[in-house]
Amino acid sequence: MIPHRTAGSTFRLGRALRAGTRLLACALALHASAAIERDGVVLPFKEVRVSAAVPGTLNTVLVKEGDTVEAAQPLAQMEAKQQQLEVDRLTKILEKRRFDFDGLDALLKDSMTSKDQAMQARIELEIAELDQRRAQAELEKRTLRSPLAGLVVSVRFESGEWVEPGAVVAEVVDIRSVYAQLLLTAEEAGAVRLGLDVELTFPAMPGFTARGKVDFIDPRVDPSSGLQRVKVLVGNGDGAIRPGLQCVARLPAAP
Repeated sequence: MIPHRTAGSTFRLGRALRAGTRLLACALALHASAAIERDGVVLPFKEVRVSAAVPGTLNTVLVKEGDTVEAAQPLAQMEAKQQQLEVDRLTKILEKRRFDFDGLDALLKDSMTSKDQAMQARIELEIAELDQRRAQAELEKRTLRSPLAGLVVSVRFESGEWVEPGAVVAEVVDIRSVYAQLLLTAEEAGAVRLGLDVELTFPAMPGFTARGKVDFIDPRVDPSSGLQRVKVLVGNGDGAIRPGLQCVARLPAAP
């Protein structure tokens, strides 16, 4: 037998449902608000300092600040006349050794020379190849190249200046992507996972919002501050987000 539902019971059921809906909405709002905002700073995705490998005079600085460069593009050329002459000299010697070897190898096939003579010619050829490659490598050290595609942000020497080994001649950054570096407490960092989607705003860019993903969580906790580094990788194809900007990241709160 189906029980008869009175108007009063129907009213009470509706009121209970509405109360439950309100409680669910409050719970959802509370969950949405269970997030923290932490300040951070924007870093380049990659940053390199191009240094001289050998001492010498800079003949030509080929770039200026603000130039866009490709990977392996020359940034500066050092004086290299002596090194070029050495490469040319050893290249000629290599050609002679190769000619001698080819001749003796042909004679050996016709049994017109000894194996010892042919072996000696091969060894001399291989030594000449090594000498030529070594000289070429020394010559290459006189050309300073960018190891990555990016933007030249600093040029520290002018053409005609002397540089010592290790002297930084230029700096190049890749900002097609950038990092937002945050410092979180160990408890806050514990709520963060690699790949977590993060919303970023920038005080210097009102109304501008970007999204990125957690790319690195430093496993070390600084003993003096109790803070942990977290880096968020953000696409920056148009270069709008500039390294050095302050940012605010919205993250889930620690449980």
